[in-house]
Parts: sequence; structure tokens; C-alpha cells
Amino acid sequence: MNVGADSAQMVRHTARIQRKYERFASLTPQRFAIVGWGVQTDEVLAITTERDIVYFDLIEGKGWRTMRWFFDRWAEEKRPVYAIFPEKKKFGWPYAEWDVPAERIDDEYDIWRIDPPKRPADEGPSP
Repeated sequence: MNVGADSAQMVRHTARIQRKYERFASLTPQRFAIVGWGVQTDEVLAITTERDIVYFDLIEGKGWRTMRWFFDRWAEEKRPVYAIFPEKKKFGWPYAEWDVPAERIDDEYDIWRIDPPKRPADEGPSP
């Protein structure tokens, strides 16, 4: 490898991150929660300097069960929830539509809007 090839790749990668950040910023409000794995969300976390954001990392947060508890808390706070998951549409939402509905709102960067739970987690499954 030479310096020219490495520099060009770094410029392309930086431009891609900037586009992802700008797209995410355009889709999200001033106050919200973000969910995901660091490898996808780290690229947009600079937005926390500009907005009121809480963050849940699925690696550090012990998985989906813990995240479900946070959905209830954020719903009580009336805090919208957004997520960035693995790109290329390989991710499937793990909750049922009758529990925590979610919608992919950007296909390029796999950004999701997660609606408030339709019932508290401690109520048990819906019939």
C-alpha cells in the first residue's frame, strides 16, 4: 500500500460517515433515545453534543430483554426511540407488532423508528 491509496480510502470513508450522520440528523428530533450496537451507532453519536439523547448499546446492555425495560421507561418520558442496526437489510425486528412496533425509515443506513410499547413489559404476552 502507498500513502495515496490509504488517503483516498480515508477520504471516502469519512465522507460516508458524514452522509450517514447528516441523514440520521435529518430523521431525528431534538430529544430522543438511540439503540443499537456500537459498530453502527458510533458514527452518529456526535449528535449527542447537539441534542438531548440517551443511548442504549446492545453489547453493553445485556441484550433485548434489558432494552425492552428501557422502551417502557422512554415511553413514560415520551421520548421517541430510533435505532441503527446492521446495514444491508439483514436485520429483523425481534419484537412482535402487538408489543413494540418498529419501522425501517432509511434503507441505506438501516435507520429505524421504534414506536412506544403497546403494553408494559410486565403485563406478559398479549393473547
